[in-house]
Amino acid sequence: ADTHIISGNGSNSTGYIRATATIGGAFVVGHTDSRDVASTAFGRLQVHTGNSMVNTAIASYGNNAGGCILALGHSRHATTGSVGVAVQQNDYLGEIRFAGDDGTDMENTACQICGVVDGSVSSNSIPGRLEFWTGAKRLSITSGGHVRANQNGLKYSTDSSGWHQQI
Repeated sequence: ADTHIISGNGSNSTGYIRATATIGGAFVVGHTDSRDVASTAFGRLQVHTGNSMVNTAIASYGNNAGGCILALGHSRHATTGSVGVAVQQNDYLGEIRFAGDDGTDMENTACQICGVVDGSVSSNSIPGRLEFWTGAKRLSITSGGHVRANQNGLKYSTDSSGWHQQI
């Protein structure tokens, strides 16, 4: 594997940028090695810092109504970069995970937001639902616009007439 490390010691910067060219290679900023965070199996893009927070900025400039987009996607095609094999009901399309140091590591997820396929997929149409997890799935918004909540073992959902408790 080819590894390239760029380190800065100037008055305005200290840190590392590390790129490893392997099948499981990672682009790491601010550290000399990749780390597992929130069970991401060593994410391919990692930013580490000793500061109180890490800011990732994505900015768009232009005299228009457009804004920034963070796009997460998934295909069932087995070849990287290829498409044409449709996702299926209940496939996870993307997740945002939140983790903290538990005194051992940062591999455990405290909470997460997931995008999931919520129905039959056809050409240019993928129904989706959002799931909100805090240890377990607590809230979901379905492709039909219904909200489902789970609190203290009781399940609630909405329909056209409002909130209802499910048994």
